Amino acid sequence: MKLIHGVETVTPKKAELYLNKNSINRPLREGRVEKYSADMASGTWTACTAPIVFYENGDIADGQHRLYAIVESGQAQEFMVVRNFPRDAALNIDTGLPRSFTDNYSLAGNEKIDTNIVGICRWAEWGTRDISRVPTNAELTEVLHKHMEAAKFADKHIRGRRLRRSNVGAAVVRAYYVEKDTERLQRFCEIYKTGFAESASDSAAIALRNHCLMLSDKSMRGDIVEVDTFRRAQHAIYSFMKGRALTILRPPSDEAYPIKGIVAPELIRKNAKKGSLKTVKLGLKAPTKIIKRGS
Repeated sequence: MKLIHGVETVTPKKAELYLNKNSINRPLREGRVEKYSADMASGTWTACTAPIVFYENGDIADGQHRLYAIVESGQAQEFMVVRNFPRDAALNIDTGLPRSFTDNYSLAGNEKIDTNIVGICRWAEWGTRDISRVPTNAELTEVLHKHMEAAKFADKHIRGRRLRRSNVGAAVVRAYYVEKDTERLQRFCEIYKTGFAESASDSAAIALRNHCLMLSDKSMRGDIVEVDTFRRAQHAIYSFMKGRALTILRPPSDEAYPIKGIVAPELIRKNAKKGSLKTVKLGLKAPTKIIKRGS
């Protein structure tokens, strides 16, 4: 059977109809739908090279997550649509090499960056709030543009084997926005990197260095450890900038350089039409007519 293809505007009602006719597909990943839906709702969803594909019997071959996102967001989207796709060709759907965010960021016309810059910007923006959640590409791009200058400063000076940590770099970013003496801040980074201090007033950098090396030696990981290190790094920098001796870096309960007005990405989205902020409910709530979710 010959393939039929063309560009269609897929409305929420049309997406709902397609989903209700679907008899089999892979299990739905609700986190993926939430990401797509957030960008669609905020107006930051971009044109997509991947078409919505249907098998010869009308089942969805590719695109169920985007269709659910259209329903969830209530926003129509334009897609290339392909029909009469042979069922046996499902073996090679989505088997190409996926692109990373840093790949797509540079291909979208931005400068080339590495993953550490991305990590620094994420920590600097959202800090201890829901660090395990992966923001949408649009959210991450906005955060990169916001913190790029400070993140480059941090990444340039926070180097060294087992010491180049994005949460420590983000603590430097936070301090960069507050502290006027950037030379002193750079000095902190240098001592943290080399381990060579000149006086007791430099001891906070050594304390943080020792803490991070200990984490590396013990292969300690996890959100709790990373959040704790982010806070310790801020307090170490704060003590260093004040010239206070600090040989023991105790677990702090707060941040030394908090950013006011920062909210977790899963709770707040930008309203592109009104220019204001709106709350987005967590969890995918499918329309009552849609009763099938994967096989």
